[in-house]
Amino acid sequence: MRIDTQNNKRGLIIVILVCLGVFAPAYAQFQFTVLGSRFIESTDISPTQFSSIITAPLIPGMFLSLISGLLVDRFGAKRVLLFSILVTAAGACIRIWAGSYFSMFIGMMLIGVHATFLNTNAAKIFGYWFEPKKVGMLMGVFIAFVNGAMALGMGTGALFADMKTAFIVSTAVIFVLALLWLFFAKDKKTSEGRLTQSAPMMECLKASLKSRNVWITGIAIMLVSTGAAVMSMFLPTALVKVRGFKETTAGAVAMAIMLGSAFSCFVTPLIDAKIKNTKLLMFVYGLLGAIGVSFAWRAPQGVLIFAALFMTGFVTTGLTPVLASIPIQLKEIGPIYAGTAGGVVGTIQLFGTVVIPTYILSPIVGADYRLLFYLFGIILVIFAFFSQLLPKIPHR
Repeated sequence: MRIDTQNNKRGLIIVILVCLGVFAPAYAQFQFTVLGSRFIESTDISPTQFSSIITAPLIPGMFLSLISGLLVDRFGAKRVLLFSILVTAAGACIRIWAGSYFSMFIGMMLIGVHATFLNTNAAKIFGYWFEPKKVGMLMGVFIAFVNGAMALGMGTGALFADMKTAFIVSTAVIFVLALLWLFFAKDKKTSEGRLTQSAPMMECLKASLKSRNVWITGIAIMLVSTGAAVMSMFLPTALVKVRGFKETTAGAVAMAIMLGSAFSCFVTPLIDAKIKNTKLLMFVYGLLGAIGVSFAWRAPQGVLIFAALFMTGFVTTGLTPVLASIPIQLKEIGPIYAGTAGGVVGTIQLFGTVVIPTYILSPIVGADYRLLFYLFGIILVIFAFFSQLLPKIPHR
């Protein structure tokens, strides 16, 4: 009983550290979505270059998700995640003095490293400390922290006198979180004092890659993330450039989608558990999200646009914790291979989230944000139908 109590307390500490750990880079990333117009004016970069900077923090997910899952499966979370947050801190430092497209791109890309490692391994870490049926709810808390950080970054970014001051603040937050992880994070041990069971890297990789359900989950989360998360990145700039909003107003309005997302991350897993029909929920959310992504940002200024964006965030992001908790609940994966399976899912997810908007849609549409959001809406329609291929997970 004493060991269980200690594990519960330590598990709660780990949940807090993981959630705060993903909060810091997300806050830093979404500061730039509001301050981006200043950087465009000072450097005269093209719309495609701006798009690539906005999505640069997602690039590590394309190349490091699988690697990070393998590393955590093999060596444990503490050492691996300490390394990743130090890399992110280095990127935040580079961004403070970035005065060109290339330096800002590198800084923003490195900022995404720790978030990649956490996104890949959060479900596995939670699954070691808590029973599988609680992982979906904990992932909802985790993603709510991400959306809260996005909202704060959007809402406060324009309040700073200059970009350098804003970037110094977010860099300091990242260093504080690195120290907290160093001193308080621990890997779970068995009652005999050994680290929780791990498996050889090739065994983890083989089990994850041959699972059809892992691939289906990865494609589904790629589609919903591309349609939802990327809209959040372009929304403040679209409100400024197309709707004529001031920076501060655009940031405040854009917060609505993040607030709706954060709220949904708590509520949607509860709705899913209540109705016990995940596929129906995803179909309905996907269609409603498509309508919201396409039209909500054009609603009349005031209460209507805030409400429309809030509901758009609710139906587009709340599904993420439900999807992210699927691999660890699969019989062929479980907690042992969950890190690597999360890496496979994360690689697929981030490949679509980076490549589709930056290198496919952005060159086609240029600065036509209306067409861009219509295309994101179509992606969510595709998700609504594709989600019906997902495996059936028993509702406990």
